[in-house]
Amino acid sequence: MNRLLLLAFLTVVAAPLAAQTDQERWRDSYYPIISYSSNDGVTLGFRYILTQRASFDAPYFFKGALITDVSASASGSYGVGVRFKAPGLRHNWRFDLAGSLAKQTRYAFYGLGEHTSYHADSVTDGQRYYYKVRRAQRQAKGEVSRRLVGRWWLTGMAQYKRTEFTDLPGPSTFTDAFPSTLTETDLLGRVGLVYDSRDNDFDTHRGLLLDAGMIHGTGEGSGYDRWVMDARAWVPFGEWRSTWLSIRAVASAATGDLPLDARLYLPVWEGQVRVLGGAESHRGLLDQRYVGRDLLFGNVTLDHDLFNAGAFGAGGVSAFADVGRVFEDDRFSLTTDGMKFGAGAGFYFRFLQTGVYTFNFAKGPDGFVFTLGNSWMF
Repeated sequence: MNRLLLLAFLTVVAAPLAAQTDQERWRDSYYPIISYSSNDGVTLGFRYILTQRASFDAPYFFKGALITDVSASASGSYGVGVRFKAPGLRHNWRFDLAGSLAKQTRYAFYGLGEHTSYHADSVTDGQRYYYKVRRAQRQAKGEVSRRLVGRWWLTGMAQYKRTEFTDLPGPSTFTDAFPSTLTETDLLGRVGLVYDSRDNDFDTHRGLLLDAGMIHGTGEGSGYDRWVMDARAWVPFGEWRSTWLSIRAVASAATGDLPLDARLYLPVWEGQVRVLGGAESHRGLLDQRYVGRDLLFGNVTLDHDLFNAGAFGAGGVSAFADVGRVFEDDRFSLTTDGMKFGAGAGFYFRFLQTGVYTFNFAKGPDGFVFTLGNSWMF
């Protein structure tokens, strides 16, 4: 299976590259990366990129990019990933392919549902890993989008995931809910309709992105179905548009036998969101603080560029507010009941087009939370 997935990945990547003319040069670059999360602590890595520039007026900086990441943390976690993203190699087509292998030795897990509790004093010498579990995963994903008309896109995605959760020594919230080892194999497909009017996709200041998708996964039982709605908007202010408001609302609900890993990650157009908590979904909560079958959350951020050198980089400050909840025992509904609110401020730095760091300092239901993101939140 792994060899077949690798062969398919290389075949799809090689076809657009081979179709390019000799005059269009591909350039490589590489640089170190650093990240921090409660899952892995401080992680150091290395990124190598092979890219082809797009025209100046394109809404993307690269026609195509092959990105390779290798990282490791002091806790013993590691990750290796390859991604090929090509929004401009073929007219009216977008390609996004990825494969990865990762092991997280201290992955946070606080239980299922919206009523779970967190007490820092539950972590003692006798139960050091009360809120932790070991998680290992290998996955491969391919997504193709075709322009229908104007800014409307039809998109399809297929993904293979094999995930293993293993308990750590001592009592834990994981072993309260699951056996000591939980292995999940999931083959899922997604079809969606997308409206995209962003000014660009690497430093968005203006535009609208609407994504509606339907997902079917095999899971470990009879399978499951899931719908996802993701709405994002960017509104700039000022003569130089150096200040802008970013708004996002996300909703999702599932039926059937939903695996644990599917509760932790929500597939969206050309990406995924880790929920609920952390730099990808709710900056006022610890990483994946709340986990459930269905979810509803929103984010508002006010950003201001202190400097912006276009394609070379940018940096600035931000203020934000996040709100959200999950549904595990109750059915999904548009409600404000049970919403967890968090707010804070931070700063960001973008290096070229692919290196983005967001430093967030927030206050939420469990107190002060610091998160470091390795990309724009959305």
